[in-house]
Amino acid sequence: MIHEFESRNMSLKNKLTLGFGAALCILAMIGVLSYRRFSQENADQQWVEHSHQVLEMLDSTLASLLELNAEERGFALTRDSTHLQSSRHLKDVVESNLRQIKTVTADNPRQQATYARLADLIGARVALIEGLKTQPSSDENLETSRNELAGKIRTLLLEMRFEEEKLLGQRLQEAAAGNRQMKAILDVGYAFSLLLFGLTVYAIFREIEKRKESEESLRRAQEQYRLLFDSNPIPVWVYDLETLDILDVNATASNRYGYTREEFLRLKISDLRPQSDVPKLLKNIRETTQSVQDSRPWRHEKKSGEIIDVQIRSYPLNFGGKDARLVVATDITEQKKAEDALKESEERFRLIVSNIKDYAIIVLNPGGQITSWNGGAQRIKGYKAEEIVGQHFSIFYPPEDIAVGKPTIELNSAREEGRFEDDSWRVRKDGSRFWANVVVTPLRDDVGTLRGFVKITRDVTEKRKAEQEIVRRSLELQAANKELEAFSYSVSHDLRAPLRGIEGFSQALHEDYHQQLDDTAKDYLRRIRSATHRMGELIDDLLNLSRVTRAEMYKERIDLSKLAIEVAQELKSREPKRAISLKIAAGLQAEGDSRLIRVALQNLIGNAWKFTSKRPQAEIEFGQQFSNGDRAYFVRDNGAGFDQSYASRLFGAFQRLHAANEFPGTGIGLATVQRIIHRHGGSVWAEGIVNRGATIYFTLGRRNT
Repeated sequence: MIHEFESRNMSLKNKLTLGFGAALCILAMIGVLSYRRFSQENADQQWVEHSHQVLEMLDSTLASLLELNAEERGFALTRDSTHLQSSRHLKDVVESNLRQIKTVTADNPRQQATYARLADLIGARVALIEGLKTQPSSDENLETSRNELAGKIRTLLLEMRFEEEKLLGQRLQEAAAGNRQMKAILDVGYAFSLLLFGLTVYAIFREIEKRKESEESLRRAQEQYRLLFDSNPIPVWVYDLETLDILDVNATASNRYGYTREEFLRLKISDLRPQSDVPKLLKNIRETTQSVQDSRPWRHEKKSGEIIDVQIRSYPLNFGGKDARLVVATDITEQKKAEDALKESEERFRLIVSNIKDYAIIVLNPGGQITSWNGGAQRIKGYKAEEIVGQHFSIFYPPEDIAVGKPTIELNSAREEGRFEDDSWRVRKDGSRFWANVVVTPLRDDVGTLRGFVKITRDVTEKRKAEQEIVRRSLELQAANKELEAFSYSVSHDLRAPLRGIEGFSQALHEDYHQQLDDTAKDYLRRIRSATHRMGELIDDLLNLSRVTRAEMYKERIDLSKLAIEVAQELKSREPKRAISLKIAAGLQAEGDSRLIRVALQNLIGNAWKFTSKRPQAEIEFGQQFSNGDRAYFVRDNGAGFDQSYASRLFGAFQRLHAANEFPGTGIGLATVQRIIHRHGGSVWAEGIVNRGATIYFTLGRRNT
C-alpha cells in the first residue's frame, strides 16, 4: 500500500510536468506559427503591392501611348512644335515605363515573353516620332502604321494586365486562405492549451482527492493488516534477519506455543527449534533470498518441550526500517503422522501382495513388459522374479493364442474399456497348461495418462473341472427328470385305472345292494370310497408337485394383490356363509411366473382358509414387510397355529402337524409352495403359536427387493 501511495505521488508529478510542459510547448509553437504567419502576411502584402505596381506601370504606359498618339495627330494637324516636344517627352516616359515593366515582371516568365514582344512594338512605335518632321501631315500610310502599332501595343498591354490581375487574384486568395488556416491553427492551439491547463488543474484536484483516498486506504490497510495478523488462525511472526530477534507475533502463535506475547517477543527464532536443528536453521537463513520461500518441514519446540512438525512459508518485508521476514508456520504434525501411517500401510500392502500365494499379481508397463512379480505369480507360473521381470507377458500364452495376437487384444481391450476379464489356457515355466481366470486393469495417473497395467491371474483348473462335473451331473439330472416325468405319467395312468375300478365297483355295490347291506358293510364301503378319493387327491398333488418342479418359467410383472383377491373370491364362492375377514394390501407387485405364483397363493390362502374354519370370526391377511433389507410377502391368519419348534417340518412333502380328521389334506401344499419360491430365487419360512394363528413369509429373489 505504501509503495502504491508513493507511486501515485510520482504519477502526480509526472502528470503535472507533462501537462504544463505540453501547454508550454503548444504556446511556443503558437508563437512560432504566429511569427511565421506575420512574416508570410508581409510577404503576401509585398507581392500584392508588387502586382498593383505592375498594373500601374501597364496603365501608365497605355495612357502615355494614348497621349503620344494625340500629340502626334495634333502636330500633324497644326505643325506646332510643342506637340512634337510633348511627343518626345512621352516617348521618354514610355521607354522609362517599359524598363520598369521589365524589372517588375522579371519573376514571371510568361510576362517576360509578352514583354519582349511589347518592347519590339513600342520600339517601332517610338521610331515613328522622328519622322514627323519630314512626313507630310496627310500621309495616310504613316497614320495607318501608327494605328496598327498602337492597336497591337494596346492588346499586349491588356494581355499583360489580365495576366497580372489573374496573378493578383491568386495571391489575394492564397493570402486569405493562409490567414484562415493560421487563424484556425491558432484557435485550436489556444483551445488545446486551455484544455490542457484545465485538465492539468482537474488532474491536480483529482490527484489530491486520490491522495486523500490513498491515505485513508493506507490507514485502513494498516488496521486490516493488524487485525488479520492478530486474528489469523495460523501462527505468524516477524523476525529480524540480522539479529534473529522476533519483532512481532500474533495471538495464535502465542497460544499454540504456550508463551505470552511478552515472552515470545524476547525470543529469537532459534529458541523455537530443538538445539540439534539450530545449525540447519542458520544455514538456511544464510541462503535466504529476497523472495517468497517454502521451506521443508521443520521441527519446532513449544514452551512445554513438546516437539511438533511445521511447514514454513516466509515473505521478505521491511519492518520498522529493518530487513525482516514474515513467517507463517502451519502445524502438520497430524498430517505427517497420516503420511507416515500411509507409508506404513503401503509397505504392509506391498508385503501382503508379495505374500499372496493364490493370485498371481503382475504389473506391466504400457508395452506389456513385466515390471513387478509377487510370490503368488511365482507359485502359479513357476518363474522367479529375476527370471521374468523385463520379459513380455505373452510368454504365458499358448502358441495358438500368440499367433492370433490375443495378448495385444487383451491390453487394447483393457485400455479402451477400463477392464478385461477372460478364462482361458495359460502356460507355466515347465510348459504345462492350466485354466486361468485373468483380469487386466489399466493404471492411469491423475491426468489420465496410461502408466501400465495390473494383471491378476488365478489358477481355476480345479474349479473348471468341478464346473464340468456339474454340467455332467446336470445332464444326468435332466435325463433323470425326463425319466421321472415318464414315471409320473405312468404312475398317474397306472394308479388311476385301479382307483377308478375300486371307486366304480364301490359305487355300484352301494347303489345295487344298498338294501341288503348292514350298517357295518355300508361303513366299509364309505371308507373304501373315502380312501380312493383321498388316494386320487394324493396322486393329483404329487403330479402337481412334479409339474411345479419341471415347468418352464415365464417371468413378468405380476399384480400380487389382484391374484390374492381372485384366489380369496374362489374360496369364498365355495363357502359363502363363512364369517371371515379378508385384508389384502393394495398395490403389491412383483416379478415372477404368474401361473406358479397363483398356485403358491392358492395353497397359502387355502391353508389359512382351512385352518381358520373352526373360528367363529376368522381373519386372513395378505401383505408385505421388509426383512433383512428384502421385501417379504406374508399370509397371516388367526387359526389353529402350530408349535414353532416343528416349523422346519412344515415344508416337507407329506408332513402334517394336525390330524387328517381335524383338518383334511395331503401334506403336499407347503412343499409345493417352497419349490415355487425356491425356483424364483426366494425363501419361505413360517411363524406360529398354537391356537393363535400362523404367518407364512416368502420372498421372490433380488429383483423384488
